[in-house]
Amino acid sequence: TTTTTLPLATVDSWGILPKNHEDLIQIALRYIGPVAVAINGGDDDFIRYAGGIFDKGTCSQEANHAVLIVGYGQEEYQHKDETEIIRYWIARNSWGPLWGENGYIRIARGSGKKKVPGICGIARSPSVALGGRLLVSPWLSSDVAESDADGNDPGGNDGWWLDLSGGGGGDGSAAGNE
Repeated sequence: TTTTTLPLATVDSWGILPKNHEDLIQIALRYIGPVAVAINGGDDDFIRYAGGIFDKGTCSQEANHAVLIVGYGQEEYQHKDETEIIRYWIARNSWGPLWGENGYIRIARGSGKKKVPGICGIARSPSVALGGRLLVSPWLSSDVAESDADGNDPGGNDGWWLDLSGGGGGDGSAAGNE
């Protein structure tokens, strides 16, 4: 059988962040949204990752796989009389929910200083989506989604849509507002 899938979103443009600077990834994540990064996904420990904070400093910097950084956090670890705080990225992988932590990985963050590529080269080529539309299902309320008079997205996709560019629909109104 053939399965047809429809896009969930469209992207109008994208931007490349300066490389090897994890602090800039955090700023982009906070103020723009998820950050796509290329990493070394061929590392045996990465492939077998099942949970915890991935912190393999010897992982190659060669990029051969992409993940999407969707968040960040930190955990405290108690070692005898000392408390260590480990900062990490939360990244979505494309290998499905049986890999890692339900399809996600927590990767240790570096110092955040310039010229530091991070674990497995995570900071070597970050990029972000800039503007676009999130296509949503018709069962959402009409105050969340809008379409043209025929029920079609003005961009040509059938169904409902949300404009993420801040300009709203084709008439300049905010999405969901009449």
